[in-house]
Amino acid sequence: MHYSKYNIAILGFGVEGQDSARYFLGQNSKRITVFDKRPEGEVVSGEWNDRGVEFVCGENYLAKGLKSYDYIVRSPGVYRYLPEIMEAEIRGTKITSNTILFFEESEANIIGITGTKGKGTTAQMLKLGLEASGKKVLLLGNIGTPMLDRIDDADTFDWVILELSSFQLIDLPYSPPIAVVTNIKTDHLNWHKDREEYVRAKANLWIHQKPTDTVVFNRNDETSVELAKSAPGQVMWFSRGETSAVRAHSVDAQKLKVPGEHNAENALAALQAGIAAGDDIDKMWDGICKYEGAEHRLEFVAEIKGVKYINDSAATTPESAIAALTTFKEPKILIVGGSFKGVRFNEFAKKVLENNVKTVFVIGESGSEIKTELKKAGFKGEIVNDVENMENLISQANDKANSGDVVLLSPACASFGLFKNYQDRGNAFKEAVRRLKSANTA
Repeated sequence: MHYSKYNIAILGFGVEGQDSARYFLGQNSKRITVFDKRPEGEVVSGEWNDRGVEFVCGENYLAKGLKSYDYIVRSPGVYRYLPEIMEAEIRGTKITSNTILFFEESEANIIGITGTKGKGTTAQMLKLGLEASGKKVLLLGNIGTPMLDRIDDADTFDWVILELSSFQLIDLPYSPPIAVVTNIKTDHLNWHKDREEYVRAKANLWIHQKPTDTVVFNRNDETSVELAKSAPGQVMWFSRGETSAVRAHSVDAQKLKVPGEHNAENALAALQAGIAAGDDIDKMWDGICKYEGAEHRLEFVAEIKGVKYINDSAATTPESAIAALTTFKEPKILIVGGSFKGVRFNEFAKKVLENNVKTVFVIGESGSEIKTELKKAGFKGEIVNDVENMENLISQANDKANSGDVVLLSPACASFGLFKNYQDRGNAFKEAVRRLKSANTA
């Protein structure tokens, strides 16, 4: 479809919003207006000066509504059911997104991956596995290149892997021929109306499939097991249990370069997706095992006087932090907390008790909630909540650590208070550890 005759509103101007603007500029759209709640000085810079794009910025950026637009392109961070979007939709404006546009405009063979945790790792593992099988693969979405940037040549690849969040899936009316669901826990309740809406959004990845399509589910995930009953496509399973793909296909889990049962699960999810794509199992597994991990995910930073420092800042849910806790058997000093997204920490607190944690540093607005749950669960170790900054925290952690301990940053929360995001938090941790190491080797 061509959009040269249409007025386009783009909501949100992060990576995806800018991707949208480039796409519609290339379509010679009649009028393109960007709406963003940040100050104009933060939004309009560099390539966006004098491009013919209009900008409406600031806290009241939607105050005048979204009248006179044929299409509204919603960035993932913008809630789908904002009153202003709903009003425009009632008037006949079409609501779309980069994800919807990609499904509509591209003829690529798509493998879609979602999940509360592990989708990025699984996507990267799958790419390596398919490439080891001789396939040409393009990774787009959350972890890869923005989708519309490659819409023109995506169909020249054997497979396009899309890593998709609930924000991108919430209004997607299409499902790919192969869908992978790593797990469905609870997340983003500060964005979604409730857990039901979150799960419904995830389900869009497979609910529109044909009977000949395939969805790969986690047999160890209760929600996935329940949802699989109504899946219209063929269901494949992966599992870390006795009947897992590791045993069924005689692949060697010891070859994986990343630690933890959760990473073994991610690898099995990628393997089953590759099998669904018709690829050689042994070649797939060899490729998957080349994956060496991602920054801020169980990232080894340094060892100082026998104490290991691990950056798992990407653990933004209790479930992902639990996975980190179970990965390391050594005595642990845990750094946890961040922005509060409406999730509960009672199960997390129980796992802290079960996994050799001797000291917990709590930070951010969720810190008091976590501290309360730890005490309810009967945690007998020390809880520290009066740290000034990351450098001060690492200094205190160093004082409390003994040789053989692990200092683990695995916050169980997003970070939009003390730090810009989980990457900023992880970088602050790494910088503080590097300074400590320099002080100890000087």
